[in-house]
Amino acid sequence: MLKQAVITLLLSGLSLACSESGAPFDPITMDPSAGQEPGPLLWEGSFESAGQNMNAIAYEAGGSGPHPTVLLLHGFPGNERNLDLAQALRRAGWNVVFFHYRGAWGSEGSFSFSGALADVLEVTRAITQKHWAQSHRVDTQRIAVVGHSMGGFLALAAASRSPEIQCAVSMAGPNLPGLITPEASPESLAQIGAQFQEWAQGRLVGASGPALISDLTRNAQELDLIQHAQGLRDTPVLLLAGESDRVVPVEMVEGLHKAYRKAGNREVELVTLEGDHSFSGQRIELARRVLDFLEGRCR
Repeated sequence: MLKQAVITLLLSGLSLACSESGAPFDPITMDPSAGQEPGPLLWEGSFESAGQNMNAIAYEAGGSGPHPTVLLLHGFPGNERNLDLAQALRRAGWNVVFFHYRGAWGSEGSFSFSGALADVLEVTRAITQKHWAQSHRVDTQRIAVVGHSMGGFLALAAASRSPEIQCAVSMAGPNLPGLITPEASPESLAQIGAQFQEWAQGRLVGASGPALISDLTRNAQELDLIQHAQGLRDTPVLLLAGESDRVVPVEMVEGLHKAYRKAGNREVELVTLEGDHSFSGQRIELARRVLDFLEGRCR
């Protein structure tokens, strides 16, 4: 009787880990078996920053948890949101929280780079508060931040400041203040500002070129990733770069890697993938690289 019960238990566990064809479960390319209680959920709500509401969703993993949780950060302005990555991470047992910064895509307020960093820190604080964490089955001891482009910059900046964040992934993330050098001519700054404004048009409230350039100039020391490299000295970090990226060239990401290594971070990894700024042709590989890092260094 006991022997039969053990066999039944083993077989039921095996069915959860394998597909109908008998292949091991791969969360990057396969849906999980039915039967998890509770099942995966989608939460729709908002977080508050400086008294203003920011639109948010959370992809909650199936099972009783608590689950390791990723804060997923979009770039500037956020056309590519990497929600395919959110789904893959959820299938692997991670919660994923996604939100729009103040002034972005319908969230209240006005957008700025320094304000977006404050927003990330505020959402990190919110999801680790006891009530929210218990309601959404969050393991507050396993919080990761994953960002793309400007979101990658914010991921590194937030992880260097927040003790709640255990590890960080930056996908094609630049050191934004590095664009505004003391040697930059007024013409060069105007050109950068014009590009910012073109990207932000109709998507980010208050994000004029001059306002964004002023924000970076005024808060350069506070926002500069290299100046805060010591804050990541003991934090596992994954830096991803695209070989064909014309927005954030590989050399920019390599510069960050060197700076973190120089600051004593032996937990930082640099991985270069084929592809453009959005890794458009490498979505499966991107998801696998990110998940492998999270599972190996953050879980």
